[in-house]
Amino acid sequence: MRGLLGVIILAVLAYTASALAQNADSRAEIIEEHRCHLAGNLRAVYRSSQDRARYVTLSRPGQLNSYVQCGFIEARSKLHCEASSSYYSQSEIPPRLIYPSAEEKNALEKLGFKSGNGLENFSYKRDLTSAPDFDGIARLMLLAMHDGFGARAETYLELRAEFDGTLITACRH
Repeated sequence: MRGLLGVIILAVLAYTASALAQNADSRAEIIEEHRCHLAGNLRAVYRSSQDRARYVTLSRPGQLNSYVQCGFIEARSKLHCEASSSYYSQSEIPPRLIYPSAEEKNALEKLGFKSGNGLENFSYKRDLTSAPDFDGIARLMLLAMHDGFGARAETYLELRAEFDGTLITACRH
């Protein structure tokens, strides 16, 4: 019995190590695939007019509960991001049917998103004392999509941005 327990523990540890390696690989892959394009559009939105908050939204088409958006607020002095909690996609008539899983909540909280009171989206706020790190913000958004909503490098992600100008559609490598 003791030998069997040791074999089971080793199998679980091997599976866990394999899953962690796959997760690290898939995180790197989604960043490699989408970062440049997303960072360029964040930069374009930031440089656009300061008269109101402007957001870049990254989502999985057809999945209303799978999005993250980041914007520059208060005359571009703050970064404000939100990840979907599914709350706003619900009917106003109780009972609420969709809740984020504990795993999704934990993943978003590890990235710095706050879960609030359950009646709002997950929130991430940061003061900007200098020009933003657009690559870093793009990574945050992509990791939120990966860890919180299951997106991978091959996942089609829809990008919406509100600003005067042209969306960046190609990157130089």
